Amino acid sequence: MNLPPFLGGLTTVPVLWTRGRFAMSAVLWLFLASGPTVFGQAPEKKSSGVFAPIKDVASILALPRAVASSNVPVKIQGVITCFQRRTQLCFVQDASAGIYVYGIDPKVDLAPGSQVEITGVTDAGRYSPIIKDISIRLLGQTNLPPARPITVRELQAGTEDAQWIQMRGVVLQATQSSGYTSLEIASSGSRFQAQILEPTEAGITHLVDSLVSIRGVDGATYDPQGKITGFNVYLSGERFIDP
Repeated sequence: MNLPPFLGGLTTVPVLWTRGRFAMSAVLWLFLASGPTVFGQAPEKKSSGVFAPIKDVASILALPRAVASSNVPVKIQGVITCFQRRTQLCFVQDASAGIYVYGIDPKVDLAPGSQVEITGVTDAGRYSPIIKDISIRLLGQTNLPPARPITVRELQAGTEDAQWIQMRGVVLQATQSSGYTSLEIASSGSRFQAQILEPTEAGITHLVDSLVSIRGVDGATYDPQGKITGFNVYLSGERFIDP
């Protein structure tokens, strides 16, 4: 996926891209393109040779990078799991998986729990496929889906990139800078970072030394040169932290 700066062509086949539960070679993808579509498989080709829009996120994530970079059309319905208007940071999740969405119109009134229909095209992203060149239609408000509990090892492996997750640990440090609050959290002998993407009360230092459960999105971080440096958990607000 791509992230805003503050957070950090066709190739030779076969190409193997692996992301957690989703893996497919370009050769296999081309073979499946002529068959029926289910979650995690290739989109259907119309008689004109143009691909019909992909309608589930898992199928987008299963695309080889060479194919994802070729602007495959998509049309999905899902729920916003993380959103920040100022940076246009946006993740959406449907029944199959979650994904980063690039180019949200800041005039669209979105929040976690917003039910949306998104039309756009695929891009390979810097780490995993994303949706870009989008138009978005707000369908209403709904409950967020259950967050999947994961470990620090799973977080740092990147297998849950862009997914709605839950983690538990003890807050070691809470620091605030430029309107964001960063939490350093210890869990099972390891540490990870969580970023709260809106101002909090006094940097929520009262959480230090507390055992907490957080719900957010697993997202990659990058250095100024665009090199991946790891994975954090991104929270839309303090309300996604529970004791």
